[in-house]
Amino acid sequence: MCFVKSIDCSGEVTSSDFIFEKIKEVIENLAAKEITVVAVSTVTAANMKAARARLTAELGVFSIPCLCHVLDLVVEDIGGLQWA
Repeated sequence: MCFVKSIDCSGEVTSSDFIFEKIKEVIENLAAKEITVVAVSTVTAANMKAARARLTAELGVFSIPCLCHVLDLVVEDIGGLQWA
């Protein structure tokens, strides 16, 4: 596993379309280098969820939400239970 790229999106509207296009560019660059196994990890915001769904539907890319963020949300939910 390796980190491939970071993009400064300052001043951009980070819509699901914008995110999809940026990730698609990276995937296409990796494919040109014959890298065919790609997993994309993002946060769980609505725009990211929509971009991940589109990646899966259009490119067949397996995508996962950020595990650390998901665990944080789960722990917060558990902490809100009366018995916790």
